[in-house]
Amino acid sequence: MTKYIVFIIAFCCSTVATAQNQDPNSALVNRISTNITDINLSKDVIQKTFDEVFSNPDILNDATAKLLTAFKGKPGVMKFMRDLNFKFKTFQTDNQPASLGFEYKYENSWSKFQTVGSKIVNQSISLNFNGNVAFKKSYNPANFLESKFQYNGTFNWGAKSKQLSRNDALAVYALDRQILPLTGTNSQALADLLVQRANYIHFSNQYYIGASGNMSYESNQDFSKHQLAPGVLLNVGAKAWDKNGTLQYFNLLDYPFALIRYATGDRLYLSGASFPSALVGVDYVVPTQDSVRKALTGNLDPFSRFRFEISFKTKAVSVAKQVIYFSADYRLYKEINASEAIKNNGTDRFNYFVMSLESNNGFFVHFTTGKLPFDRKSDNTYGIGFHYDLGNWK
Repeated sequence: MTKYIVFIIAFCCSTVATAQNQDPNSALVNRISTNITDINLSKDVIQKTFDEVFSNPDILNDATAKLLTAFKGKPGVMKFMRDLNFKFKTFQTDNQPASLGFEYKYENSWSKFQTVGSKIVNQSISLNFNGNVAFKKSYNPANFLESKFQYNGTFNWGAKSKQLSRNDALAVYALDRQILPLTGTNSQALADLLVQRANYIHFSNQYYIGASGNMSYESNQDFSKHQLAPGVLLNVGAKAWDKNGTLQYFNLLDYPFALIRYATGDRLYLSGASFPSALVGVDYVVPTQDSVRKALTGNLDPFSRFRFEISFKTKAVSVAKQVIYFSADYRLYKEINASEAIKNNGTDRFNYFVMSLESNNGFFVHFTTGKLPFDRKSDNTYGIGFHYDLGNWK
């Protein structure tokens, strides 16, 4: 068995070394690969090497990148995996050691659009799977996995393009002729031409409101606690596409990022696309296994739960040809008419907040605070890692 383990580690290391010759981890990879191919080493040395490999998220990310490159040429596999986002990361909380793990998110939807008068109605059916998994489950600060089937109907108003005058249409045509030969380049001339073109195109602001019916299966990572949560949600939002309108100025969360963008060489503007969106709803939760709740109440009776979520994402800065985005999300879960035993135990209400900085090459850092359903305590957690959008090949 030891030889098989050594072979697997050696294979992973050699794979990474081949794929990442110039990577700063290459020296570590080569050293480990050389050491563990000596079968005469003691079990303690082999175990130490094994721990060194599989506690380093950078090495795992490099190996994953190589694996994804192999998948790129297999359309059958990628067709299924195109909507899977995967992040290796470390979890670091205030009161426990750093822990290696990963975050996963799978989203796939089927949509149908229909025009009703001046409104566009979008109906969709979607599958969503998301959660955090720590390789040592006791160190998971966000021990909550959710698998959800959802139907959504959304009404959209606005986002209509305004008709151009004859002179403006001719100007856009002239710009298009200059843009065409530069398409596919990263030149500053192309960027300037695109900005000029955008100044001629005007859209009205967009508003939307939607209703969802969903069936969720919630659990912790070892499935020792789980529950069903059918519910109804209402989601609302807006997009300030009209650059001359007043709606953009109500995007208060984007003000500091507008200044950061301007200070780093970008033009001064507020992002109309980054307006916060919110959802509110009620779930009917059916516990199927929860030892803590049963000990507190003596039963696993269903209960109603109020939930609220608000999210925000915007471009923070462009540095060295990398675009860095800031995102934030706040969630509230509140049991309706909870018993005194549940309230005294602090499991009637869960607040969770996460914010992150993420570059378009996949590197990210994040901070979370609070707790999710099934978490026993609130933690401040810091994370760093790399994510893969398996379907978004360039």
